[in-house]
Amino acid sequence: MLFWNPTHDCPVFKVPFEERDHLIEMDPDTYFTTDHHRPYPMVLARLDRVDVGWVRENLTRVWRAQAKKAVVKAWDAGR
Repeated sequence: MLFWNPTHDCPVFKVPFEERDHLIEMDPDTYFTTDHHRPYPMVLARLDRVDVGWVRENLTRVWRAQAKKAVVKAWDAGR
């Protein structure tokens, strides 16, 4: 899941709380949260610093968790 935060002009990614806290701790120049987002399993990322590979993996992981199993199976078969 991906949202855009217009206040901070950056993407917001769905991640487990533990991963969010780890990302912020390891790379606070890239990842952060706000009072609004803190209660949710989401992290904000500075677009000019975030790793494109991480973005791809995150979007794929979130999509796989939410998509119908048959769709994921068909997608995997086509890869």
